[in-house]
Amino acid sequence: MGLGLIFWDNFPVGFDKTQRTIFGVVILIYAVLRFSRYLRKDPDEVDEA
Repeated sequence: MGLGLIFWDNFPVGFDKTQRTIFGVVILIYAVLRFSRYLRKDPDEVDEA
């Protein structure tokens, strides 16, 4: 979604190029942080397989 926001030329919301780039980078950073938290396990967590 962040990359689409950065590279989409006719974005429906009235953002200029700089605002689109900044917002896209913020979304990408947020996605990376959420994904890393998803992959990280708590040390106290036990697998119940």
